[in-house]
This record gives sequence, structure tokens and C-alpha cells, in this order.
Amino acid sequence: MPNFKKKLVFDSSLNQHRFSLNTDGHRAMNDEQKTLSELSWFGKSGAGFTLIELLVVLAIMAVILGLVIIDFSKYRPERDLKIAQNELVTNIRKVQSYSLFSRNVGSVKPAQYYVVKFAISTPDRYFIQAITDATSAPKLNEAETVLLPKNIVLDTNSPLTITRPVVPLSVSPTCVLVSFKSPFGRTYMNYPCDITFPPFQSTDSYRQIMDHINNVANVSVSVDTDLVITLKAKNSTSTKKVLVKGVTGLVCPTVNGTICSF
Repeated sequence: MPNFKKKLVFDSSLNQHRFSLNTDGHRAMNDEQKTLSELSWFGKSGAGFTLIELLVVLAIMAVILGLVIIDFSKYRPERDLKIAQNELVTNIRKVQSYSLFSRNVGSVKPAQYYVVKFAISTPDRYFIQAITDATSAPKLNEAETVLLPKNIVLDTNSPLTITRPVVPLSVSPTCVLVSFKSPFGRTYMNYPCDITFPPFQSTDSYRQIMDHINNVANVSVSVDTDLVITLKAKNSTSTKKVLVKGVTGLVCPTVNGTICSF
């Protein structure tokens, strides 16, 4: 009997030891699996994008950026034209204001006439000029050359159009002089832009403006003339127009060439 009890005690102790081993073994295995799982999760998170994923994202971004640039470029000619139109209106008005107080040319002599010259031969620019010493020894002074914005030029199809109530009623010259007489800034138009040598002879276009103001008959000069200047964007059909009205001296953007479109 004692031996039997000893065997029971031994078997019970052995079973407890096995249970303990099994429990500890399972617990250790579970802890190891959890640790491996955590390591696997952190490893995946820390790896970031794969090279293929990164290339796909970059390709999508490149396509979107390309579409934005293409869409923006469609509106660039219209935007540049609008800027050129506004600048032209501003500059003509500026010259007009010079004549109201006989602004000096250079640092000494006041000008009796200010002139803005437009010519098809120089479609990307126009010229601001001044006439000094008009009553004694007239002199033409180049005050400023104004460049139109990049890719903006005078239109190739009748960029300068003069309309007036005397014959010819409408003409599209190759060159136009828009002049303002000090001190009241009255507006006069003449074409073409002939210069004689020596200057200011009877057929000189600048002299004809002075003669007209001094009541010397000349049919090409008019105070009641409307001038339309048409600007164009290169490689585009878009155009913008500026209207200069001789009677009122009004300078403004226009759509149809007859009415201001503020």
C-alpha cells in the first residue's frame, strides 16, 4: 500500500509537471508568435512604398501636371492680349496727359506736340515722339520706344484703320501718327509717316499736322478721325482692339471698333 501511495503521488507530481510544461510551452509559443507578428507588421510599415508603387504615383502626378499645363497654355494668348491692350490704352493716355502741361523733353525744352507712331514695318513696338521749337526751328525728338508684350504684334490684317467723315471715309494705312497738341491735348491723326530731308518740309507728315493746326489746308490730317489699332497674338487667331476718338480724345478698349468696351 505505501508503494501504491508513493506511485500515486509520483504520478500526480509528474502530471502537474507535464501540465506546467505544456502551459509554459504554449504561453511561450504564443508570445513568440505575437512577437513575430508585431515584427512583421512593423517591418511592412517601415518599408514604405515599393519602387513600382512609387513609379505609378509619379506617373499619375506627371499626367495630371501635364493636363494642367496644357489647359493653362490655352488661355495664355488671351491673357497676354488683354495685358497688351490695357498697356496700349494706358500709354496713349499718358502721352495725352503730357501734352496737357507741356512736359519737357529731356531736361530742358517743353514739347508743343506729342506723337504716338504706329507702323506695320515695326509690328512689335510703337514710338512716343515729341516736337519742340515748333514756331522757330521744329525738331522731332524720340522720347520712348515701347515694346509690346512677348508674342503680341500688330495684326497682319488691317492693324490700323482710320475712319473719318471726309473722303476717303475709311482707310488702312501702313503707318499712323496720333498727335496731341499742347496745352489742351487735342487729338490729330495723320498718315503715312513720311519724313523729309531736311525735316519738316511741306510733304513731311509731321509738318502737315502743324500746318493743319495753323489752318493750312491738308486733306490727310483730321481732328474728327477715329483710329482703331488691332493687336494679335502670334500663332493664334485672337485679337484685341483699341479705339482712339479724335473729337473727344477718348482712348479705350473696343470690340467692334466704334464703341468703347470698358
